[in-house]
Amino acid sequence: MASAVKRGLQKIFERAEKSQSALKRILNPSADGAGTRVFPPQNPNSDRQIGLRIDKGEPVQGKANVLKLKLQVNKNADDPTLKKMADQNSHAVVSEAEVNVAQEPNVENLKSLFSNFEKNIRL
Repeated sequence: MASAVKRGLQKIFERAEKSQSALKRILNPSADGAGTRVFPPQNPNSDRQIGLRIDKGEPVQGKANVLKLKLQVNKNADDPTLKKMADQNSHAVVSEAEVNVAQEPNVENLKSLFSNFEKNIRL
């Protein structure tokens, strides 16, 4: 299961690193709107192909400019392992990571965030 999550996370990373607007969406999300999608934009094809999404969490208490981001599985994922996970609980958070919304939106910071997502995978 963890390998399916890592593959989906890699797909998100590959799409995000190619676009400055994607870097900004992920690394500099607005503080309001917990529970809303950060990346990738909602699209049936992307949802199926990637199988995962990053949703906005709550501000981290005691840490200025820091939000929690949540990695969740899409119900219509093509990957059978991810689909099975979503069928069991479509709202399950498979990983979390904290993001400083004031940081520079660059690939190095994206790599650091995705490394934290990988370390925090829970199934």
